[in-house]
Amino acid sequence: MAIYLIKKTGNWKVEIWHNQKRYATKNFSKKAFAEKFERDTLLELEKQKVSGIQAKDYTYNEIFDFWYTNATSRKRHRSLIKDSQMHKNYVEPIIGNLKISEINIMHFEKMVSIVLKKDLTKATANLVIQHFKAVFNHSYRNDLISRHPAKNFKQLKLDKKEMDYFSQDEMDQLLTYSNQKYVGVERWKHVLYLTLFLTGGRLGEVLGLEWNRINFEREAIIISQMWCGVENKLVKTTKGRKDRVVPLNSLLKKELGSIKNYSKGSFIFSDTDDRPIDPSNFRSRTWEKDLKKAGIRHMRIHDARHTYASLFMMNGGKLYDLKTVLGHADMKTTERYAHLSNEHLSGVKDIIKPRIENYAEVIEAKKCMTQDRSRFIHASLENVLVSSS
Repeated sequence: MAIYLIKKTGNWKVEIWHNQKRYATKNFSKKAFAEKFERDTLLELEKQKVSGIQAKDYTYNEIFDFWYTNATSRKRHRSLIKDSQMHKNYVEPIIGNLKISEINIMHFEKMVSIVLKKDLTKATANLVIQHFKAVFNHSYRNDLISRHPAKNFKQLKLDKKEMDYFSQDEMDQLLTYSNQKYVGVERWKHVLYLTLFLTGGRLGEVLGLEWNRINFEREAIIISQMWCGVENKLVKTTKGRKDRVVPLNSLLKKELGSIKNYSKGSFIFSDTDDRPIDPSNFRSRTWEKDLKKAGIRHMRIHDARHTYASLFMMNGGKLYDLKTVLGHADMKTTERYAHLSNEHLSGVKDIIKPRIENYAEVIEAKKCMTQDRSRFIHASLENVLVSSS
């Protein structure tokens, strides 16, 4: 075992010998990286000694193929397409042909740098990190590799951002506009808006609705499938992989009944080929244009789902009921949708009313500066402002 400085290049070289043979040699720009490589390699040799199994030094592409073969049976095709794109665009060019023993944190940092230089978000970079860590995790759990290069590589910290949703006035404004604009054979566009806002369904789930999923008598909608716009096919499951029943709003019930006479196929929102409309075309040709003409700020179609959840809670809905309607498996996910707007919170600002004696003597807050920080102190006329260090 040896780590030494190469004076000519300024790099640090690691040489590791095993069974009287040179097992590994590698150069690093920093001594700390060289020491980490030495520790990881020695740990790998120790594991091999204990288990009696010597792991092959696969390339990343080889363990990716192993992961992909396994993933095809448990992930939707749409997700696999995204994984393949991330692998091809960001991961493979950097570490695809490298041996696992050659991969280190600098390669991952380079990947993240490439993503961010393309003006993509930190959230996108985190998706890439999640992807290659999943590949390493799978091979590590299955004893295909004995070293996990990305084990301690962290995702980027994101600024907390509140979910955006339509205010009551904005929703009313858009629906008033679409109600007046779309009549006759185009009425379905207004009804589609209503369905999004009054069921909390995802766009794919709404487009996947067939007439036999609407129970007018019991006033219920069964959501059990979704339309995948990427593959142009019907997926016989929802994102939550569980059928759910959504109450049929009275207004929506009336509007659905009115367009049933115009329907020629099994899908409620279909084109001439008896298949759902194209979501991308609807988004660009109808949704975005209607928002602009109605005087509404730019919003995503998915924000209608956030709107349903927010208004549901602000109007007295129960969190567990919302979880059921939205089809969440985890209550924590539902809690993200159950946020309250500032306007709603203002209604309870005076819910706690303290009883203060001699309230008229309370004076306005004064700003007091200390040597190292500033603070506000509420004081009565009898108080003495004391500056403390």
